[in-house]
Amino acid sequence: RNEKLMRAIAEHAEERISQFEGTDFSSTAWSFATLHFEHEALRRAIAEQVRSKIWSLGSQQLGSLADLKLGCQDVVEAKLLDIVRHFA
Repeated sequence: RNEKLMRAIAEHAEERISQFEGTDFSSTAWSFATLHFEHEALRRAIAEQVRSKIWSLGSQQLGSLADLKLGCQDVVEAKLLDIVRHFA
């Protein structure tokens, strides 16, 4: 794995994180997690944006994000619980 390339991709994503929507958050976070590449600034940026856009995320995106233990875990789990209650 090319660490320099991974850092460059993470920094690029972090710069544009405010433009992300829906699956962009979970796909990006999962991609880095799958590669076992930690970039704390990107993780924080994703968590911040998820908090502000939680209303726009569906159950699939939320489920993926819940497994990643980002700094938005509380709002992700609360939103998932609301979805589950709706169908209970």
